[in-house]
Amino acid sequence: MARTRRTSSRSATHRIGPAAQKRLESVYKRWHWGEMPTHVIDCDPDFPPHLVEIGLLLELHLRPFGANKDTVFAVREDDIPNSHVGFDADHKHQRIYFQCSPALRESGRDLYRMAESKPMALAHAAEELGEGHHANPRSGYVKTSVKPLGHLAHLTYFTHKKGDGPSGYIHEMGEEGGAPPVLCVSSDGRFWLAGGTYTCPAPGITR
Repeated sequence: MARTRRTSSRSATHRIGPAAQKRLESVYKRWHWGEMPTHVIDCDPDFPPHLVEIGLLLELHLRPFGANKDTVFAVREDDIPNSHVGFDADHKHQRIYFQCSPALRESGRDLYRMAESKPMALAHAAEELGEGHHANPRSGYVKTSVKPLGHLAHLTYFTHKKGDGPSGYIHEMGEEGGAPPVLCVSSDGRFWLAGGTYTCPAPGITR
């Protein structure tokens, strides 16, 4: 996954080839409105191989099922440089992934222990609780067990885009009549999205 102004990659044990690297750099440049990447960041080995970074994760705004008020999970300031948001450049709907730092995973593990929902496969969470084109369980979800927490109402991240410079962005998930994804957490503290109608074209996250 490419960090802010950096190139795209996956785990160090799954290096990508020069042609794929060049293509991902081009995707990164378009997504960041002309900003060039500078280097790669290693990602979890079970992630898709071609991730492009959206930015550094700042906040997750969770709307628990049946609630009308959000709970905000803010990344600790000193942990922000190690917490990333990226999208799968090969998936037709550009599915979003979170590369969680050790400190963020510790918070996620606590959240998993406190969550009352029953564990289920991530694909089943998409099928049973999700809506929209990302709810298809056959569309390549990572095989992991999660506890659904509610809907991701907003996603806040920091990145560089040409013309804006270093900036924070907040995106309302499911805006303009779309369906927000379900925010889930696994026992190892990683956060996952299931379902939703979002995509990640060059202008940024949409819907």
